[in-house]
Amino acid sequence: MNLPQNLTNDNYLQHRILNDFEDQIEEINLVDTLNDHSEKLRFRNQDFVKSLEYGQKAKKIAQDINYEKGLAWALLNIGSCLIYSDLSNEPYKYLNESLDIFRRLNDSVGEAHVLLILGKANLTDEKYVSAYYKIEQGLNLSIFSNYQNGEILAYYIFALLSEKLEDYESTVKYCKLALTTSASFDLKSRILVIIGTNLIAMGKTSQAKHYLKEALEESELINDKFSQSHIYIQLGKIFLREGQTEKAKENLKNGLQLANEIGLFDNSRVVLDDITESYIEFQDYESALDILKEFQKTVDINKNPHRLAIVLMKIASIKIKMNNTEKSAKLLEQIWEIAKDGENNKLRYECQKAFAEVFEMKKEYQKSLEHYKLFHSYKIDFDNIGTANKTKILADRMDIENERKLKQLEKEKNSEVAQMVYEVYENIDKLQKAKDVISLLQNENEKLQNKNICPNCQNSRLDHY
Repeated sequence: MNLPQNLTNDNYLQHRILNDFEDQIEEINLVDTLNDHSEKLRFRNQDFVKSLEYGQKAKKIAQDINYEKGLAWALLNIGSCLIYSDLSNEPYKYLNESLDIFRRLNDSVGEAHVLLILGKANLTDEKYVSAYYKIEQGLNLSIFSNYQNGEILAYYIFALLSEKLEDYESTVKYCKLALTTSASFDLKSRILVIIGTNLIAMGKTSQAKHYLKEALEESELINDKFSQSHIYIQLGKIFLREGQTEKAKENLKNGLQLANEIGLFDNSRVVLDDITESYIEFQDYESALDILKEFQKTVDINKNPHRLAIVLMKIASIKIKMNNTEKSAKLLEQIWEIAKDGENNKLRYECQKAFAEVFEMKKEYQKSLEHYKLFHSYKIDFDNIGTANKTKILADRMDIENERKLKQLEKEKNSEVAQMVYEVYENIDKLQKAKDVISLLQNENEKLQNKNICPNCQNSRLDHY
């Protein structure tokens, strides 16, 4: 064996051990860096593809060097990315495996974080009651572990849950709780955006504008383009309501530009729903069509034909407004081929209504009547499903509210018990002090009596006088 110069066998062994140790530290640091980048890519840029890639690399290296904590965070990152995929069970597989490792390591911070992301997964799957329980567990563990970022994340996800349940006041309340937890954190801009959008829904546009402008300042500090895109779109909607057309257009244009930069078309319908509808209100149909066609390029017809049909439906509706009946009719036929066998009743009734309008414009009244009848039939089905969904949301809200009340009663009861225990201990303390005073008095009394006893006859000294 060739030894390095000036090294004995013993020294060489120590040298090898030290080098191996340094190599392992380097790989551990690499895993941590990959996990950190995975989270930032997902959070700030909504780049789930790159985030997933970094998480998978971190997982492989962590497994190779048996770095369990790094593996747990990698699994958490992978599961978080898959929440937004079409693989419904995959996120839970990775997240639960991550949770098991954190619990085995007694890592309460990691455990709290996984519980919160599991709550987010339940929320995405519209399992609202399950989401509430998971978020609450994560919040309690975050408070217990003094994990401030977890506490903020919990309030943020609670706000998203309340928003889904159309409980706008609770949404704003949870956001404000997050803001009072810490003055500075990465989620701050997102939380300010949620407050702004919910205040718009509540009709409080002047307050909304204040929060959105503050959100813009915060998002620029950390280059959070995802939030910036949302902010500009929401400000555009406010300016539109206020009749400030040029300001509205400028903000919507900025929102669109940022959406393009970060590929927001690929994973969000915010551009489709907010920007296009705003341009339609301007009656700027060409701009709306440009956006929709750009969005159309991102949709894979084989993987997601219904999303394509939704985009085409919006294009067709604009073509109808532009009196282009021939183009509208062709698009509607393409849409109907996708929609007729699907489960989207809203798309079906929108398509039939559009058909009826096109034939009415072409003065083919019999065909128009036939499509109006189909429209009403699908609309009734849609309304029934909508009523059922609304009922489910109200039931979930009731279950969650009941759970909150029970927790509050339990908290108050525990507080009363704690007060009673405190009073008992306080009384015991007072009794002990009283006993100490009585004992002291008794001792003093005995001393006085001893002073008055004659040492020769053991009688009181007073008997000698």
